Amino acid sequence: GQGVPRGETGKIMERIDVRRLGREPMAFRWEEPAATLGLETEPAFRHAISVEVTARKIGAQVLVNGVASSLIRLECGRCLEAFERTVRADVAIAYREGTPPNRRVDVIGDDEPEASWYEPPFIDPGEDLRQIMLVAMPDYPVCRADCRGLCPQCGANLNLAPCGHKVEGTDGQPGRGVKVPEGEKET
Repeated sequence: GQGVPRGETGKIMERIDVRRLGREPMAFRWEEPAATLGLETEPAFRHAISVEVTARKIGAQVLVNGVASSLIRLECGRCLEAFERTVRADVAIAYREGTPPNRRVDVIGDDEPEASWYEPPFIDPGEDLRQIMLVAMPDYPVCRADCRGLCPQCGANLNLAPCGHKVEGTDGQPGRGVKVPEGEKET
């Protein structure tokens, strides 16, 4: 990365020095502690966020593209066991120089894309990265595709051993009565 300035709270933040950018993409790679992105209160984020992006300046905009990833801790939606999985999120941010214009959110037109803003000479992508990682979290985390879940009668984890109860209204497999809610994605 570039400079490693300290914020008001003493946390380390990675910033992109716009003065070094041109039309050709410049690569940046760093690890950001979850706390510097405001993710310390999110139980899933116990490991650093790896950021691999390119940045380039085109006119008044700076385009930042790449990937952010982290090993996160989740709870299975079927068996309730904790597990870890790497989450990768695409980063595609267009920054504009200056401060955002004062306008009401409800009057932004559909043809007007939302932009992120920066005060020269640095871009601090922290808030954008925080939002990107939160959106990348799975809606319905599952420890593995064949997770058998919990017995609805006795609560036993059916991945460990069968409990002997027959569960009606499923595909015949115990623990399969837990279905992914419609519109949710399974991981």
